[in-house]
Amino acid sequence: TVMSIMGLYVTACYIIKCVVGKRTFKFEFIDLGASILILLVIPSGFASFDVGSSIKVMLLCAAIMSSYFTVANLVRSKEWYKRCIVAICLSSTVASLIGIIQFTFGKFGITWDKMKVFATIHEKASGPFDSPDAFALYLMVSLAFLLLFIFSGKTARARATGLICSFINITAIVLTCSKVGYIGTIAMISIFLLAYHRN
Repeated sequence: TVMSIMGLYVTACYIIKCVVGKRTFKFEFIDLGASILILLVIPSGFASFDVGSSIKVMLLCAAIMSSYFTVANLVRSKEWYKRCIVAICLSSTVASLIGIIQFTFGKFGITWDKMKVFATIHEKASGPFDSPDAFALYLMVSLAFLLLFIFSGKTARARATGLICSFINITAIVLTCSKVGYIGTIAMISIFLLAYHRN
């Protein structure tokens, strides 16, 4: 909820600046995918037995996804692009450390009895998220940016930092005990290595 409110606030400020002429708005072909996704999410809120709860989730998702256009129009220079990547990597590393501490010391522990595959594990890391699956998916996406530091870092320090943060990230993914996170991470790494090899 807090994230959606912040996203709406930033988006509203950007729209106001566009209206008064202090910012410009560009819509490219690649943005069409995000537009279609938002249009698909909106009617999904009404296709449920519990329409009240579904509408809340739909509005939350739409609010967060609408921030994409703000970010896409503001982050245009290479310098801002690098800053955003560093911010994503830093936040994911901090979230990973929270998840590791949570699992190791039992802080904010969540009893887990949904997955019979890991019946011997009673707790799993969820970090700052309510759901371990959502936490794992967040770390999975962030891992792609961390891999960029390892393979594209211009200095040994940047590559070493990326390697250490990736190790922390993967450790947190393992501790989420999320099959979705495991499969997604393997698929993401495979696609990343394939794309990097072709380039």
